[in-house]
Amino acid sequence: MLSILLESLGWLGFGIIVVAYGLSSASIIKNDTVLYQVLNLVGALFLSIISFYRHALQPAVLNVVWFFVALSSLIMILKKNKVLKAQKALLQREELLRETVSVN
Repeated sequence: MLSILLESLGWLGFGIIVVAYGLSSASIIKNDTVLYQVLNLVGALFLSIISFYRHALQPAVLNVVWFFVALSSLIMILKKNKVLKAQKALLQREELLRETVSVN
């Protein structure tokens, strides 16, 4: 039963990474998006699990590296989005302040 579950996870991981790559190659999603990085992160995790289970060290290490690259990219994207939201809020406050000052 465990073997079937892990094999299924491996195939799911394979599919997730192929879908992410296909969507990016077709310019449907960009590689600097949360969705793209999450797909790569989950796919690499699933492929790492089955690779370690099968004692296939080269693909296991490759997918662990892939996982951490996706994780670091995801963190950078989320930080960038947080900064952009903060900048937008600041600009909105400045605009509101200018409107208030011009009315008076």
